[in-house]
Amino acid sequence: TTTTTTTTESLAIRALAETPPTNPRKVDPWVFWKDVCGSPKFVMAPMVDGSDLAYRLLSRKYGTQLTYTPMIHSREFNVARAHRKRALHFAPTDHPVFMQFGGKLVSEFLPAATIAAQHDIDAIDLNFGCPQRCARSGGYGAYLMEQNPAEAFRSVRVLTETLDKPITCKMRVLDSREDTLAFAKGLEKNGCVALAVHCRTKEQKGHRSGSPDWDLLKEIKASLNIPVIANGGIQVYDDIDLCLDYTGCDAVMSADMMLWNPAFFSNTVVDPVDLILEYMDLFEKYPTRSRKTLNGHVYEILRRRFDSFPEIRQRYVKMAYSASLPELRELFKELKALAVAKGVNAPIPATLPADKQYGTPDKVLALHGKQNVAPTPEPLEDSPEVGKVEPRTEKPKSVDAQTEVVVAETTKEQSQKRPLEVTPNDIGEEGPVSKKAKVSE
Repeated sequence: TTTTTTTTESLAIRALAETPPTNPRKVDPWVFWKDVCGSPKFVMAPMVDGSDLAYRLLSRKYGTQLTYTPMIHSREFNVARAHRKRALHFAPTDHPVFMQFGGKLVSEFLPAATIAAQHDIDAIDLNFGCPQRCARSGGYGAYLMEQNPAEAFRSVRVLTETLDKPITCKMRVLDSREDTLAFAKGLEKNGCVALAVHCRTKEQKGHRSGSPDWDLLKEIKASLNIPVIANGGIQVYDDIDLCLDYTGCDAVMSADMMLWNPAFFSNTVVDPVDLILEYMDLFEKYPTRSRKTLNGHVYEILRRRFDSFPEIRQRYVKMAYSASLPELRELFKELKALAVAKGVNAPIPATLPADKQYGTPDKVLALHGKQNVAPTPEPLEDSPEVGKVEPRTEKPKSVDAQTEVVVAETTKEQSQKRPLEVTPNDIGEEGPVSKKAKVSE
């Protein structure tokens, strides 16, 4: 819970006071939100190794209305051609889409955003919310927000003044209410046209997440005159309207639920194996990521099926990196047939797994006569004890739960640093890349 006190010389409040009085925005935020974005309600969060093009397109089939690319570290993007080539893939049906960058200095943000602005995206998003160790050591994300808000404000202003693409932002909350409000207002005054707010502090992450601060989120929304996207505490479909009604925000953003169930926003019953098979079709059509990304999605979406059929999980572990996609499809079809034969054909449950329970604020639930209840496990009665066996892959992380900035492995192509004067032709065509293309992870 945030406090109501500030430090003697609050950096955020001081930076807000020093902001020039003129707003550099070139587009009205509400015109942008309505005419370009279509007044979206359902937003997929930026997720490292999670919000890849194929997965964004899958989620759009099931109700997602606004997507973000994974967070890209602007410094790596600037110096590594392979990093740019891997990141700059879009599709005509993936709109609106915001491309998100993390960075420490405006001198990092500007070259990266200048290259990105030449591509088929709808906005450049700046990340001021990453709470992980990589962000702490790099001085970006939530640590830039806390330690150097003036540079965060300057980055938004310079990009807004320089580029034709609108600038949006994503932030967390600070330890004090006043500093949080000052930071949000500073982003707005320097040109931000839409703001996503993860209403937890940088210390509230992983198993220490706790309930989000929807009261502070409500204050942030009331203090601004730009669209505000609520992030945090959305565990079941009913939470969406609870959040919007309580906070007054314009949309909700989901990360964990979208990783576990890309059909979450549709509020429909979809078999998880069918979701994976659909994703694999898109993964083949838009092969912009490596097998690592595919395997991460497989484990997240099929985790409960693997719990019920550990023998299939064991086979998948052995096949994950070596089998062809047709061979994996056959394995997943076998998994579905087993589930149907043994009566384990229920869809993905409506709530997060017990180890991911973060909780809609109790105060909000109480207003509606509800309370937080952890889901009960649903194992097969005749299934053997499930062992702790997982695929050899890192799970996709939300951008506010990432453990590292993904940097492509060193290759000859990467080691030869390219100058920053890069054109879209140098980077490659937008949309699907050739199936023969090999993008290193």
